[in-house]
Amino acid sequence: YLQDPEQLVFTSNQGLVVQGLLSGDFDVGFVRTDQLERSKDVDGNPVDLSMFKVIDAKPGLNIDGEPFPFESSTELYPEWNIASLKHVPSDVTREVQKAMMDIGDYGVIGSSIYQCYDEHNQTYCDAQNLTYFHSPIRCGSTKEKALLAIDAMEKGKFSGWTTTLSYMQLRSMQEATGFI
Repeated sequence: YLQDPEQLVFTSNQGLVVQGLLSGDFDVGFVRTDQLERSKDVDGNPVDLSMFKVIDAKPGLNIDGEPFPFESSTELYPEWNIASLKHVPSDVTREVQKAMMDIGDYGVIGSSIYQCYDEHNQTYCDAQNLTYFHSPIRCGSTKEKALLAIDAMEKGKFSGWTTTLSYMQLRSMQEATGFI
């Protein structure tokens, strides 16, 4: 572990971290999972992954039972927050947030609709009320929303949406370790 680094550099660009490691400017760098696989050397070729060591790589990571294809030094967590710019009206912000939080519930209904299609036929399933597929249902639920939700969830490989962790937890950890 680095107990007393001579210098700590923030690049605000993970590609620059990889380049700094390759050039020898940095001894250690922190980047998102799959950044190395995305990175190119100065000639535009994929970087040689054998030039890097993932510290304390976690073996056997899976997403929905599928092996995770990249080395990672941490457990797998959702990566990106969603935020709005100042000029976006607050009612639009709330509606987007609500839609993201509801997508998992709509996806359950969508999954049931597709299961019905597999077991019966589309005409039969399309004639059914939504409560046939799942009960209770959210107000405003439609088959279209449900099918869009399950398709998005399957393509995006996620099972729902949750709020992010509080930055206060990170700050408390930094204070406890003497980082700040």
